[in-house]
Amino acid sequence: MANISDTEQFIIDVSPFAGENLEILLYSVRSPDAPCFTAPDLCGWPGGTNVSNFYLYDEDWPPREGWPILVELFTIKTPYLVEPFEEFLVLAMMSFIKQGATVSWCMFEGAFGGIQPLFTPWIAQNSYGIAIAGRSPKLAISAYSRNQGTWLHEFELALEYVNDQHPKLRGFLPPPTNTSHSNI
Repeated sequence: MANISDTEQFIIDVSPFAGENLEILLYSVRSPDAPCFTAPDLCGWPGGTNVSNFYLYDEDWPPREGWPILVELFTIKTPYLVEPFEEFLVLAMMSFIKQGATVSWCMFEGAFGGIQPLFTPWIAQNSYGIAIAGRSPKLAISAYSRNQGTWLHEFELALEYVNDQHPKLRGFLPPPTNTSHSNI
């Protein structure tokens, strides 16, 4: 069996169905009273690339009225990736941070399981990009890099930052795992 590159594996991972477009899933957390996000700029993406969005709600969440955050999902469907696709991912996440997102991240299809497990180790392993307001965005394209303690630590920082920015969530989101910089 031939070895495949990290980029080839990444393309397989963001291809939900053979023969269809690749799907880049960008999630962002914002205050419900903040303006809706605008879609990231698709300049430089291949022709035929499009983006759609919707708000994620969890049936276990309190009623929308008074809930301290909204999670917005933007799905970029593209026929293929072009170099430097990593830069395009960073720019897309940063576009939401510039619009006021507390945190923005890229996650594989099927990994979002609601608000409570939002920044757990399992979510970190199933996410390949994260941007936290005031910090440099990070990518983890390879499975190896997504399993490093430094990657999990980014999600611990995201959880702390979301809790700091949205104190009504304290006690609802799980506490950080405190595994900083060790392997998962």
